[in-house]
Amino acid sequence: MTAAVKQPTLATSQLAAHPNNPRRAVGNVDDIVASAKQLGILEPLVVAPPPTDGWDKVKADYVVLCGNRRFAAAKKARLKEVPVVIRADATTLAAQLEIMLVENLHRADLTPVEEGDAYQQVMDLEGLTQKALADKIGQPRARISERVRLARTPDAVRDAAHSGQISIADALAVAEFRGDPEVEKQLLDAIGTDELSFALNRARRDRDQVKARKERAAEILEQGGPKVLDEPTDGAIALGNLWLDGAWGDTWNVEQEKAQHAGCAGRTAWWSHGTTPAFGCTEPALHERPAVRPKDPVVDELAVEREKAQSERTANLAAAADTRREFVNELLAKGIGLTDALVRARLVELVIEASRLEDRFERDLEAGKLLMHWFGVPKKRIEDLDSAQAMADEIRSRLADCTKLPYLVACLDVAWHVHLERSMAVSTSVDEWERPWLDALNTYGYRWSDFERETYRFALTDEDGDATGRTWTVDGIVGQPDDSGDGEDGEGS
Repeated sequence: MTAAVKQPTLATSQLAAHPNNPRRAVGNVDDIVASAKQLGILEPLVVAPPPTDGWDKVKADYVVLCGNRRFAAAKKARLKEVPVVIRADATTLAAQLEIMLVENLHRADLTPVEEGDAYQQVMDLEGLTQKALADKIGQPRARISERVRLARTPDAVRDAAHSGQISIADALAVAEFRGDPEVEKQLLDAIGTDELSFALNRARRDRDQVKARKERAAEILEQGGPKVLDEPTDGAIALGNLWLDGAWGDTWNVEQEKAQHAGCAGRTAWWSHGTTPAFGCTEPALHERPAVRPKDPVVDELAVEREKAQSERTANLAAAADTRREFVNELLAKGIGLTDALVRARLVELVIEASRLEDRFERDLEAGKLLMHWFGVPKKRIEDLDSAQAMADEIRSRLADCTKLPYLVACLDVAWHVHLERSMAVSTSVDEWERPWLDALNTYGYRWSDFERETYRFALTDEDGDATGRTWTVDGIVGQPDDSGDGEDGEGS
């Protein structure tokens, strides 16, 4: 019989946790402690002597490369020794980092931030490129590039990504705005809240507009037009209001401005909305003006503020639309949250919606009866149901255990309501027409921004179009029904 090979052991007092371990914390080890007290540590720790390249962070005979959780549990269980595998060949910090990195990657123990820090350390110590490191440790170069960029983000972003508050994609998106302290602060403040996606999309739109305005301003200068300012100069008057060879109030283009105003000392321009410039003059006295004209055309500060507010609202609507678009993309691409129970509930509501039993404008009770007949509802039961609401409730109960078709139902749901989403992306208000899509987003778990909470609300009406005293909001219906009893709850309620 072959004698069993004795596993080498070392006293726990001879060991120290590696200060450069990519993993930040060992987490809760109580389960390992309980086992260690009964059976000891069964899987050997991988250890090595402290690195020889000028590194003196610990005073111990060996540092732990693999098995830090087991080492922490052994100390907590007050074990005097533990089994080890000694890597005498790992004499440099770089070699030890590689071992720890690969071991943790195989166990999926590292967060993306820890992974990025470890990649950067190994590249710095060995002078490796990302491609060389990828080839050496067998990881895709794209993964290494992404994790390293994540590790270089601001501390607040790193911490949020490390704790799982935000995704890698969102963390890298926040990092895009490092050069803009004001926007960066807004995004950092939004981390961990429902506002982050909305704030990111709004910041991207603002950034794209700044870029587009720079390009448009350069075109205007190249075409011989004036420099375009962010705000109108005090006392400026729009050229259309000066009545220069045109109707009062006309909007001018670059060619008109250059043809009739190029020689004026008061030549100016400012952004009206988006990338559309308004051309004006700061020296209206230089121009012959009509004896009778409308009220003073000097740029009205209140009008400017109203235009700014409208531009802000337009940008917010667009950013909210971007956020919902991303949500739906994620929903369909990964199917996150598509549980059987949720999809069954949506399927039932889609059937009710298709039946139009709850549509007060196009209700068809005969179609509802036929639909129930197809669903196997007994004829006597159908005859007993004398209201559209009762029919709808009957269909709901019949379809409670319908066949599960998660992906097809989600696609149907989105396709059915795409026209409502298009309307919401540009409309400044919503009403009961958009409610089916708003309810669908709520059902799927869409996280509303504060802007959407303020914008998407409307008064509920009954079948005759009269107010019910209740208001639909993204967080639920609020208010009390009128005493008439003819409100939203259904006929005869």
